[in-house]
Amino acid sequence: MYETVYWYTIIPPSVVMVSPGVYKAVGYVQFLVAPTAAPINVFVLNVTEVLTYVNTSSGYEIESEVWEVKPLPLTDVIAGYPGQEALAEDAVLADAMSHWNDIAIENASLIISEYAPNATLHWIGGPLSGNYTGIAAINATWTKFDSLYEYVVWYALVPPTVQVKGDTAMAKAPLQFVVFPFPTASNPHPQEFVLNVTEILYYNYNATAMQWQIVNEYWIVHPLPISDVAPGYTPGQYQG
Repeated sequence: MYETVYWYTIIPPSVVMVSPGVYKAVGYVQFLVAPTAAPINVFVLNVTEVLTYVNTSSGYEIESEVWEVKPLPLTDVIAGYPGQEALAEDAVLADAMSHWNDIAIENASLIISEYAPNATLHWIGGPLSGNYTGIAAINATWTKFDSLYEYVVWYALVPPTVQVKGDTAMAKAPLQFVVFPFPTASNPHPQEFVLNVTEILYYNYNATAMQWQIVNEYWIVHPLPISDVAPGYTPGQYQG
């Protein structure tokens, strides 16, 4: 059930002689455990343990053991600790931010490393609209994205929201990507514009890889002229 276990005693255990050759040991122990199925969800087993030992020809041996267990969240044990759910939310938010940064720097290898092997990218709107399942299809889509734009920057309109439930999570944010298209024969001097994006990322925690992985991504795109985002702004051309 648990892949990692640490323990400590709350107070020193007590040992009393019940009768000649029979002793009782009582300990108040806390076991910090990481479940094998979801090792990120660490919690505490608060245990009162009563051991009865008898003196035999082989030495003292356990005759009986009483293990009274009460599971507790870390917040109940460590005052001021943010809690496992809050830590997981921070980790997912950091992963989502990295995903958007990797899109902006147009690094396909970093982008692909964030997906589960059977993930699906749902691209809704714009020239790349479609559903793409599997690493190869998703990689091809982001490669096409990179071939369209010479330079990309992004920002969030409001802070992203993150929800975590066990080993699944969702991150959602309204984003705007300012993009500078590559020059083409038909458009030798392209000007920047904005991709208004509603981004929804669904994650599963991969215990083997020890990382959150994107299993479903909804990239809902609405292109906008720069003047719709920054009134009075005169579009420019990227001079890279």
